[in-house]
Amino acid sequence: MLRAVSRASFVFLTVLVVAGASSAPAEAPRQNSVRSPAQIARLTDAERALSAGDSVAALGILDQALREDTSDGAAWMLLGLTYFGLQRAAESSAALQRAVELLGDATPAGQDALAALGASLTREEKNKEAIEALSRLAALSPSRRGVHEDLGQIHLALGRLEPAAQEFQKEIALHDPADPPRLSQSGLGIAAYRMGNDEAALAALMKAGDTLDALFHTGLALARLGRDAEAAEAFRAALKIDPGHRGSLQSLARVAAALGLNEERQTCLDRFQQLYQEEERTRAAKIRVKDLRAEASRRADAGDWASAVASLEEASRLAPDDADLRLDLGRLYQKSGDLGRSKQSFKNIIGSQPLRAEAHYHLGRVLADEMDLAGAVDSLEKAVRFEPTSTLYRVQLAQLYMRTQRVEDAVRELRHGRRLHPDDPDSSFNLGLGLAQAGSLAEAAAELEEAIRLGFESPKVHQVLSQVYRGLGDLERAAREQEAFEKLAGAKQP
Repeated sequence: MLRAVSRASFVFLTVLVVAGASSAPAEAPRQNSVRSPAQIARLTDAERALSAGDSVAALGILDQALREDTSDGAAWMLLGLTYFGLQRAAESSAALQRAVELLGDATPAGQDALAALGASLTREEKNKEAIEALSRLAALSPSRRGVHEDLGQIHLALGRLEPAAQEFQKEIALHDPADPPRLSQSGLGIAAYRMGNDEAALAALMKAGDTLDALFHTGLALARLGRDAEAAEAFRAALKIDPGHRGSLQSLARVAAALGLNEERQTCLDRFQQLYQEEERTRAAKIRVKDLRAEASRRADAGDWASAVASLEEASRLAPDDADLRLDLGRLYQKSGDLGRSKQSFKNIIGSQPLRAEAHYHLGRVLADEMDLAGAVDSLEKAVRFEPTSTLYRVQLAQLYMRTQRVEDAVRELRHGRRLHPDDPDSSFNLGLGLAQAGSLAEAAAELEEAIRLGFESPKVHQVLSQVYRGLGDLERAAREQEAFEKLAGAKQP
């Protein structure tokens, strides 16, 4: 962990706490609140960037918007949508939850945020939370289209067929009978098929259009009714969409046999066997990668860095597209002292995934180890810009600012982190420590006391407070805090 440079007349014996932070609607929210003209322009620009698919610009603009006002629900909404588009579901859900809280679910904008939150939670596979969010939205806005369809898809994926069918029927009822929602019709048909009602399944699926799922389940229902020729046509249509759809290949082989189409049957079986073997090889490679990662972890824990690196390098060759694995390898290079290969690993990830904030963060850490502080600051600034709500990245950036004598910039980052996470004791402690190092002792004392009130558990907060009160000339309070530190620190000794 990097040690910040003290600007006060006394030396701190601790450093900043680097704790972790904490289908989507196409339209951005509209919030009726008092905003500065500059903030209005930022949100407009962010919305345009998001619509144009320019996530880099959107993230940078939203970082500035949240610096001006961390209570702006529209900014949180846009941030959540940006993360959603980047396939970063956990960050998306966190931002959208904040948007719902700030906008209020009684407002149209708040309900838009709630709908987006449901989609993001679904992508996270947090199905219970997604159902709760979407059910809440359905109760608030019974005529809102899309909500029941989303609920139906979640229930269907979980095998809850009756609730799924009910939600799809509710969605269909909200639309013009002449133009039914195809996804809901498909879902209703699939649920009916799985419940054994083939006639109802076909009635719904015939209105679902020529999607892969609809065609495949149409074929299954027809085959179960003994209508093999029609089933074969449905499976062939599905295979035109996805030639490697194993379910359609297997089912077409079955009905082709019933129809006496032996050549087609054999072709399907050969292709099915080929796909099965490829899948087995892929599965075996995944198991091997998992074993190699575990092996690397054990060897690293034992201090055998060379063997640990060798294991992860082999895993990376087996799974060259696994960015998380490459990040782990880069971190392992760093821990083993091979900063050159570590740096190159993170640069390679950034080359293919330029918005990968974690790669910028780790590159910054390596550059700092190499004493390239200017390069480290640049990398950490990018990490913060691409993930503006991360406490970890912001604290590390503040530490780098301290090391380069940019104390005001460090405090600015810590203040913003505190505003982003007002109930987080670590953020309060970090700001208090930064203020102390900047010489703002009275404000530092107040922030450190707040950290204690919020539940900061480490004894070091009392140690820092002792030094702060000593700097303020309050020797009695300094002695009490030092006593509290020694008592708590002693109690934590094994």
